[in-house]
Amino acid sequence: MKQSSRRVSTSTNEGQKVAPSVRQRKRTKLQKQVWMFLEDPDLMPGARIYENVLSCVILASVWLPVIPRHFLGFHETASFGLDLALFSVDCLFCLEVMLRFYGCPNRLRFFTSFYNALDILSFILPMAMKLRVQSFSLAAEDNLDVSGIELLLIVLVPVVRLLKLLRRFENSHLIQQAFAEALGALPSLLYCMMLLVFFFSSVIYVLESESTGGSIESMPRAIWFTMVTLSTVGYGDIVPATSAGNIVVCVLIVVSAIYMAMPIGIVGKAFGSVWDDRHRLLLMQRLRTRFATVGYDPQDIPGLFCNYDENGDGELSMDEFRRMLQQLEVEAKDERAHDVFQAFDNDGSGVS
Repeated sequence: MKQSSRRVSTSTNEGQKVAPSVRQRKRTKLQKQVWMFLEDPDLMPGARIYENVLSCVILASVWLPVIPRHFLGFHETASFGLDLALFSVDCLFCLEVMLRFYGCPNRLRFFTSFYNALDILSFILPMAMKLRVQSFSLAAEDNLDVSGIELLLIVLVPVVRLLKLLRRFENSHLIQQAFAEALGALPSLLYCMMLLVFFFSSVIYVLESESTGGSIESMPRAIWFTMVTLSTVGYGDIVPATSAGNIVVCVLIVVSAIYMAMPIGIVGKAFGSVWDDRHRLLLMQRLRTRFATVGYDPQDIPGLFCNYDENGDGELSMDEFRRMLQQLEVEAKDERAHDVFQAFDNDGSGVS
């Protein structure tokens, strides 16, 4: 990217350099290309194909170990070949992490990244467990001589590998945004739920205890029954035996239906508003990714805007902002680019 010596004319930005953050380490051209290839598939030729193929490999590595081999009709030789292929996938994931570390702009931030932590765990866990059991295979039907903790680590491998796909699903940011917007209402809803659970479980325990001919022998059992009913699941493992208990449970069922409509409605409305604004939010996320890929931190953004301030007035016009998107290779329709510009430009005078 061509750098300019111009500066924003405001006093808060006076003297700010239009260059990537000093926390970014010096990298060779090859390191930058490796980083862009892995981090932003739209910047490098062939990167999008690699990402799609790797996503299919991840899905295969999730499902194949949990499907019994006899169900697939595999013989011993074929099973060994599959185990060897899955071990090769572990090595591929390890190589990907090593390449990301090789090309990353900031090595300290590399280890604090949630996505990189998932990438590391996705090959560390299966490799460590295979060394522990001294076998290539961690198949579903294997009788593994491991402890409960080790078994938990083994069954967590598919979960971790599925989470690897979050890096490749742009729309996952919309779900995160929706839950973030709905998070403010959750404390009051949880308080109401606790109040309902303890009130109804207390009444049900008094009416349905074993001394009254009921089947609820303890308060925790009454809480379990109330929670199951309140969540509208209703396992049927416990049923009221007395007439008074039946009446109270009927009231609980009605209250449960009314209560559950509130959190579902709040989350649904939040997701609906986020979905309506998805084009702007995804474009903003694309911009953040592109800035990070080329080595810019949030504090570098004013200086980056100054770099595209062609008339030197200390403000970025809509045309200048659009040219910046084009040079950063961020694809956006005019109306979407305008929406993002408005997010920066609150008063309509230009981004300053």
